[in-house]
Amino acid sequence: MRALIIDDDADLLELYTMYLEEANFSVVPCEEGLDGFLSSIGEQYDLIISDLNMPIISGQELILEIRDGVNSRTPIIVVSGFVNEEVRAELKKLGHIYFVEKPIERQQLLAAINETLKKEADS
Repeated sequence: MRALIIDDDADLLELYTMYLEEANFSVVPCEEGLDGFLSSIGEQYDLIISDLNMPIISGQELILEIRDGVNSRTPIIVVSGFVNEEVRAELKKLGHIYFVEKPIERQQLLAAINETLKKEADS
């Protein structure tokens, strides 16, 4: 399975990448929203994990852009320390969006991924 991970915190990006690679994902890590967007153009992923609060292009803007491309139905897990309810509601309307709060440990992230992929397979 292929995963795109976008987080401006280099340490978290490295951790998430390691967790997913250990779970046999092929991972494309990106340290900012613009890189994540560029990596999503024309490339299909099985899963996208993104922070919301990032410079240049926010996670919210990134997700809106990704939904206009080939990943329009790819499940996206938003991993963030705080998600404004208005933003959460707007993103949920796009479909296939799931939320996990930071800080998150390895087992919690892998459980969220498994649950998300199961929900997607069942829908």
